[in-house]
Amino acid sequence: MWDYRKRFVNIVIMAACTLNACSQTTSPVVPTKVITGIPISTNSAPVITTPSRPSVDQDQVAQLAAIVKMRGHLMASYNLWNTKSFEDAYTHTNEHILDELFYAVRSPLKSKNADLELQDKLLTYSKSANKSSTSVNFEKNYKQALAALNESYILLANDRLNDLRTQAAVVRDVLDTATSEYDEAVNNDKVTNAEEWQDTVGFLNATRDLYITSVEPALKEIAPDKTSAISTQFTTLSNNFASYSKFPTKIISSDQFSKQIDELMQNITQAANLPAAPRTAKLLIKTQHDVDQSLNYYRTGMPDLAYETIIKCQINGLEKIKGDIANRDPNLMTAFDAQFNTLIESIKTRAALTKVETDATALTEYIEKALKIAAPSRRPGSKH
Repeated sequence: MWDYRKRFVNIVIMAACTLNACSQTTSPVVPTKVITGIPISTNSAPVITTPSRPSVDQDQVAQLAAIVKMRGHLMASYNLWNTKSFEDAYTHTNEHILDELFYAVRSPLKSKNADLELQDKLLTYSKSANKSSTSVNFEKNYKQALAALNESYILLANDRLNDLRTQAAVVRDVLDTATSEYDEAVNNDKVTNAEEWQDTVGFLNATRDLYITSVEPALKEIAPDKTSAISTQFTTLSNNFASYSKFPTKIISSDQFSKQIDELMQNITQAANLPAAPRTAKLLIKTQHDVDQSLNYYRTGMPDLAYETIIKCQINGLEKIKGDIANRDPNLMTAFDAQFNTLIESIKTRAALTKVETDATALTEYIEKALKIAAPSRRPGSKH
């Protein structure tokens, strides 16, 4: 049977890789112990999923997914630094990891006296992600940051480190986030936001690493056909990306990319016998994006397009998540719905821009409140 503690730590070997190949060969960094002294090696066998397994802990999945996303940003930063894109390399660690994603794991790691260790290694790496750093120093700090992230993952996974369903759910969560990143990166089949493109590539790299080391071996035993299909789908996704900084000649649309991700997620869900993927957080983020776009149209003198956008947003976003939010907090959903209608009415009646902006700001506050209960480990205002 497979030893997942060993196998997950070994993914640091692939951490500098793009979806197709490593930029250079490095020695693996394998921590000899976890921060709290928990041994990385274990003789326990992985838990093969059965219909009687309890539902996965979504809060734990979100925390583990945050670590994987942090690894994705770190991998993006590493590759960008090596291509002398120093400013972008720094952004992916300082802004994305430390200012946003670290929030998702700070409290649970603090309860294990492990938050400061991870923060220190990430800060040290972030400070070295500049053009004045030597390759030797940068490489050392990168490996130490990766090792700290791996140790943190093991701590947060706890007794679910060997649980196939939990690890598969983490893979699915990060894949789901990648669609939001790609949607921000591409507009009219052109890359308009390189930073979000880099996020997408990093998330896919880190996700595939986790899948290969901690999910695929067990899936081969219980769902070999699905495993083969999943491998092919990962390859198809990889073909969409030339590198972190060079864009392919043909860019697929956001809808096409989302469809590829959805098909991959569906196969993982079926193969690992997972409950349906929670989509409320993703739809809330998409709702905020559409509200911002509608407001931008209104500001630039296109009220008809602003109205069309906000109506589509209500149909494709709010209506699909009403039930879930109402079940969690009916009073919040009532107020959320009312504020949405207020903004729609303001745009429809061509209210003064200040009124529309005020109504949009109020709606954003409700979106953040809903996001807080739908994804409690996600920092308000963070798209990661």
